[in-house]
Amino acid sequence: MTKKLLLASLIFLYSCTGYVPLFSEKTNFKFNSVELEGEERLNQIILRNIENLENKNSNDIKFIDLKINTQKIKKIHSKDSKGDPNKYKIEIKTVLEIEFENDINLKKNFFVSDIFDDFDSQFELNKYEKKTTKILTERLSEKIIVYLRTIE
Repeated sequence: MTKKLLLASLIFLYSCTGYVPLFSEKTNFKFNSVELEGEERLNQIILRNIENLENKNSNDIKFIDLKINTQKIKKIHSKDSKGDPNKYKIEIKTVLEIEFENDINLKKNFFVSDIFDDFDSQFELNKYEKKTTKILTERLSEKIIVYLRTIE
């Protein structure tokens, strides 16, 4: 019985050797120029994440121009009976414009949001808002990476 179990596990492990993570492979494009508009700090996080996709060593490289416009909107989502804010909503919207060297233009909108409770301390609220904004920006950049991988 142990021989059969050992044989089955070896066959299973051997079949898993071709696994390659989705985000580890380089693409076949290089960024000619990148234009950033809107929230500078959020754009820098997005740009840092998508620059890892760039392939500078390939023979068949497509040159593309990127324009990234990001906006962060903080709204009061609900109020208590006194009229004080009870919950906040953060929305991050990004418009990604891509121009290929053969004059093909693509435009895609990306959107993420989150709702969080109010804090007693303004310091704690600002700290939590920054943390939430960073997490949302990372999620947004993952969406952009998946989109850029699909247009290859």
